[in-house]
Parts: sequence; structure tokens; C-alpha cells
Amino acid sequence: MKKVIFETVGNICIFILLGIALTKGIIIEREGEATVVAMNNIFIILLVIVVLYLVLLAIINKKQKGTMKHLFTGLQLRKDTDERDKFVTGEAAKATYLATMVVLGGAILLPLILRVYEGIFGWSIDYYEISIWTPIIAMVILNITFSIKWCIEYRK
Repeated sequence: MKKVIFETVGNICIFILLGIALTKGIIIEREGEATVVAMNNIFIILLVIVVLYLVLLAIINKKQKGTMKHLFTGLQLRKDTDERDKFVTGEAAKATYLATMVVLGGAILLPLILRVYEGIFGWSIDYYEISIWTPIIAMVILNITFSIKWCIEYRK
């Protein structure tokens, strides 16, 4: 159960850092006819955290005597897992699938809702940030859904 929680927390941290890097880490300036695109240190922090996360996953994978394929398919999906673990992962996948349908349904309605608020309240909405954060929030919700369902089924 610790490995699933570790993967979930790691994935969520990387998703959030990626969102921050893409929305706050890119600076675009126009200087006459030239356009300058610069990236700040957030991308370096993201790279360091991704590398550290992969190293930690590799260490956990090696302790479990897994192959490199196991490292990227999820530590809970190893071939040598017993039938109970496969059942638990299957139940968590079903819950995540249902959550995906709900989250994507909300994401489809999001532009309409934002447009209504823009018209009613006169807000200026940054659609670039919305387009970055919508899938990131969806991935965070789906990772949390999988982890919670996996832990609940594992404790049964």
C-alpha cells in the first residue's frame, strides 16, 4: 500500500510542478520585431524532482526484484503479484474509469461555464492557464481516486 501512496504523491507533485512551470515559468517578451522566450528556474527544479522521483522508484523496484518495465507500468502491476492484488488494482481501475467520465464531462462544460461568468461578471479569463490547469487537475483527481480506491480495497 505504501508504494501506491508513494506513486500517487510523486505523480501529483510532478503534475503540479509541471503546471506551475508551464504557467509561471515561461516568459515571453517582444523587443521590437524580435520575440524572446525565456524559462526560469522552475524547469530546473521540475527536472531535478523528476530525476529524484525516478531514482526512488528504481530503488523500490529493485528491492522488489522488478524489471525496468515494472518501473514505468506501476509498481503495483508486477507479474508476480497475487490474485488479490490484481483484483484490488482492477477495482481501483474501475473507480478511476468512472471518475474519468465525470471529470471529462466537467472539463467539456468548463469553457461554457467560464464564458457565462465572463459575460455576467465581466471577468477577464486567462484561457492559456485554464488549458494547462484543467488536465492537470483532472490527473490529480484521477490519481487520488485510484489511490483511495486501491487502499480501501486492499484493507478489505
